[in-house]
Amino acid sequence: MSLRFSLMGPVRAWRDDDEVDLGPRQQRAVLAALLLNNGIRLSNDQLVGMVWDDPTPSAVTALRTHTYKIRKALPELDLRSRDGGYTLRAELVDDCTGEPLEGLRGSYFEAQRVRLAEQRLKLREEWLERELDIIELQKHVRAHPLRERPRALLMHALFREGRQAEALDHFH
Repeated sequence: MSLRFSLMGPVRAWRDDDEVDLGPRQQRAVLAALLLNNGIRLSNDQLVGMVWDDPTPSAVTALRTHTYKIRKALPELDLRSRDGGYTLRAELVDDCTGEPLEGLRGSYFEAQRVRLAEQRLKLREEWLERELDIIELQKHVRAHPLRERPRALLMHALFREGRQAEALDHFH
């Protein structure tokens, strides 16, 4: 049996080809925080700080309830509790659909959303650099006009195709 997770779009999980119900938003937020720190032990306080911007005294109890329900929904998941904290090891997939961590709120997830979006852009630009596909580069430059690297790649690709005038049009 294979268990996979995605943080692109809403937090999702699949057991083989079947999607797993991950429960309510806050439970998915706990799972997302653990997945974002894959293999790193997080204390209860760290997890509470990631999931709740303004935690109440009952946040640790809620955290324990959510981790219990995550284990129940995903019994094969390597989610371990030790010394007042949790460690998770899991396989992440990036299906490149949707905004990262869609539907999750809070300052921690906002910062992670920015980081993941930037990481996705860098990976896309690495692919564009290898392929030098003019049409894909043009789409990317239109979508992200302030990013210099893809603009330079587009100029290079156009120049290589003998389209020097078009390449110069992108120099500004």
